[in-house]
Amino acid sequence: MKAHSIPLDGLQSGSTRVLIVDDESEIVDVLEKVLSEQASYEVHTAHSGFAAGVECEKFRPHVMLIDIHLGDIDGDRVLKLVHDNGDLQLTKILAMSGKLTDGQAQALLAKGFDGYLKKPFHVRQVIESIEDATAVVY
Repeated sequence: MKAHSIPLDGLQSGSTRVLIVDDESEIVDVLEKVLSEQASYEVHTAHSGFAAGVECEKFRPHVMLIDIHLGDIDGDRVLKLVHDNGDLQLTKILAMSGKLTDGQAQALLAKGFDGYLKKPFHVRQVIESIEDATAVVY
């Protein structure tokens, strides 16, 4: 990539890049603090679907944690936008919601989400979900 002047956009840092998208500031603040301090992830945040789109273009996250019930856009639409963007096709998307039944959770997986988290959740669950989503299978 260097030989062809292709921007590395943070690839050299080696740490997992996580984008947290939720309109509840308390959840975003706690997750950002814990994921950056305890798991050493590089974390960015967004409080709306629009801000998430801007952050995705700049940050190129490995994993996006998104509340699927955002005020300005739903999680399904974000999923489609990310998957349709050639530069973001490797981004794993984990849905978050406090209103998920088991059937709805399975439907999210069928739509193309890489995992889900039911609120309230423990931070350990979030880290395990991120690790599962980014695990390389040989």
